[in-house]
Amino acid sequence: MSSLWEKVKNWLEDTTKQVLKETEDLSRKGRLKMQISSLNREIDKKFSYLGGLVYQLINEGESDISKNEKVKEVIEEIKKLEEELKLKEEEYKKV
Repeated sequence: MSSLWEKVKNWLEDTTKQVLKETEDLSRKGRLKMQISSLNREIDKKFSYLGGLVYQLINEGESDISKNEKVKEVIEEIKKLEEELKLKEEEYKKV
């Protein structure tokens, strides 16, 4: 009879550990998904700002936009955000 109780106890322990692991994985996936969404929104904002900046510079008669320091700065910010996004997406796939 004690053998049956030991089996039940072991089964409950194993099941509890599995449920906790799955809960942690889901929680981690949820956090990563929120971070990915946030990065996508930030990238969209930067692109929108960049478009407005380019429009303004063209209207002001800027001849070579690619040499403008502010344009370069925004492009670098977008590149950093895209790299961070790529890392988060890879991490999400691994979970």
